[in-house]
Amino acid sequence: MFHYSELDKIKEYFQEHGYAVITDVITPDDVKNTIDEICHHPALLGDCNVDINKPESWNNVYIGDRGFVDINQGESQNHSQVELEWFWRNRQNPNVVKSFQNILDNEDILLHVDKASVIRPTKVNPEWKTVESWLHWDKNPWKYPEFNKVQGLLTLTDHTEDSGGFCCVPGVHKKLAEWANNNLEYQKEKEYEPIVTVPKDDIIQQQSKKILAPAGSLIIWDSGLPHCNYPNTGYNFRIAQYITFEVRDDNSDRIYDNLKTNFFEAKVFKNQKFTQIITPLGRQITNFDEFEKLYNVTEKDVEAWKELNKATDCEKAGKHQEAILHYTKAGKLSELLNEIYL
Repeated sequence: MFHYSELDKIKEYFQEHGYAVITDVITPDDVKNTIDEICHHPALLGDCNVDINKPESWNNVYIGDRGFVDINQGESQNHSQVELEWFWRNRQNPNVVKSFQNILDNEDILLHVDKASVIRPTKVNPEWKTVESWLHWDKNPWKYPEFNKVQGLLTLTDHTEDSGGFCCVPGVHKKLAEWANNNLEYQKEKEYEPIVTVPKDDIIQQQSKKILAPAGSLIIWDSGLPHCNYPNTGYNFRIAQYITFEVRDDNSDRIYDNLKTNFFEAKVFKNQKFTQIITPLGRQITNFDEFEKLYNVTEKDVEAWKELNKATDCEKAGKHQEAILHYTKAGKLSELLNEIYL
C-alpha cells in the first residue's frame, strides 16, 4: 500500500505487479456520504428501504451474483447519473484523478462513468453469497496483448480476507502475449468478445490473490490482469465505487458517447446535481466544456426528454404501442436526443 503522494513508488509497483493500492485518496466523511448515497438515493437503492446498520433490510434489494449496483437497478425508473452527488465528487477528486494521470503517464484523461458494488455478509444470510470465481479480462488478450488500459475502484469499506472484494493474478500483465499465443484454440471461441474469462482448467485460476485495502483507498489495476471479486464470508458489508479513466486519443469515441449522455442529461434532467458541483477539473475529465461548444440544448430537447421518460414508463407497464408513439415523438423533437438514445 502507498499513500497517494508517493507517485514514483506507486508507478514502479504498478508496472511490476500490475496493480497498486493507494491509500487516503478520499476522507472518512467522503466515504460515509458515498455509502449514504448508495443506500438512500432513489437512483441507486433508495427505493428499497435499506439501512446499512440493519442487514435484514438488505433482503429488499436485488443484487446480482457478482454484487454490482447500477443506476436504476436494471429497470426503467427514469433516473440518471447526473442526479448523484458523491459519485461525482469522488470522480473529480484531485487525489483520484492525479493517481490515474500518474499511472497512465498522461494529464489528458477521460472518465468512464461506472457503477458501484455491494457484497452482502453471508454470515448474516448465506443466500447472499456471490459467485465463487469468475476470473476474466475486460479486454481481448489476442487483440490487446500489450498495456492499453486500466481499471479502478474506491473502497468504501475495509476490504479484508472475508469481506469480499477485489482479487487478481499479479504479474500476468507482463506475460499476456505469451498466454495468448499458448491459447490459440481458445481464441477461436473468444476471438470477438470484449470480455474473456479464464478457462476453468488454467493454472492461472490457482494463482488468484485477494487485494486488501482500508476504506478510502483507490485500487488501480492493469486490464491485462485476470480479476474478479470474491465472495463475502464475514459479518460486514463490502462496498465500493468503480472508477476508471483512459487517455484521450483517436479511439475515444465510445467514451465520448457515454459522457455526451451525461452532458445532455445535466442540461435537461430535473433535480440533477452535476452542474451544481462540477469543478474545472471535473469539466476537463468529462469533456463538458467541449460539449457545451458543440451542442445548444433547447426547450425542444427538454420536451423530447420528457417524451422519452413517458416511453420508458409505458414500456415498463407493458403498453408497448403507446411507448412506440412516445419514442417516435421524442426522436422527431430532438436530433441530439435521437443521436444519443434512439
